[in-house]
Amino acid sequence: MGTIQRGMSSLLIVKRTRFLCDLRRLLCTSQNSLDPGRQNPQKTKEKFLITTPIFYVNSVPHLGHLYSTVLADTIHRWQQLKGAGGSIFSTGTDEHGLKIQQAAVAHGKDPQQFCDEMSQHFRDLFDKSNIGHTDFIRTTEPRHRRAVEHLWRKLHSAGYIYQGKYEGWYSTSDEAFVPDNKVTDS
Repeated sequence: MGTIQRGMSSLLIVKRTRFLCDLRRLLCTSQNSLDPGRQNPQKTKEKFLITTPIFYVNSVPHLGHLYSTVLADTIHRWQQLKGAGGSIFSTGTDEHGLKIQQAAVAHGKDPQQFCDEMSQHFRDLFDKSNIGHTDFIRTTEPRHRRAVEHLWRKLHSAGYIYQGKYEGWYSTSDEAFVPDNKVTDS
């Protein structure tokens, strides 16, 4: 664990009761409204979706990034061979967070410029490795923002999100709050 700092943060808390089931229902009933400009895949009996993690761009890609992407690509191609129509293979980069901001500063770059460069490294690696993704998403893209805002409104209107305050230790490297009983002197 990296640096842990004590601090207070205003945050929104998601209620957990039946959250995942309701989230699935909310998303499934509104999947076409997430990105109005996107075309629906061709309708067939079998559809298939696979995704990799969206990778942090705080550094260039490494073997682990490629490994998980090759596995997803292999499964995607197998599903296509089996006849899955409208098959989607999504990958991309996560371009938010304190670690990314710190990496940009360490390289003397603006965070967006740094994200653009690092994300391109991922694209280049996937192109050189003949990865056949059907979608590459960047969390700084307008379509991602629209989807998140849509989901946020749905969750808020369903009563799953409320504003509160939390005070505690924060680990930058883990990007998570840490309970007092897990904090030790260094």
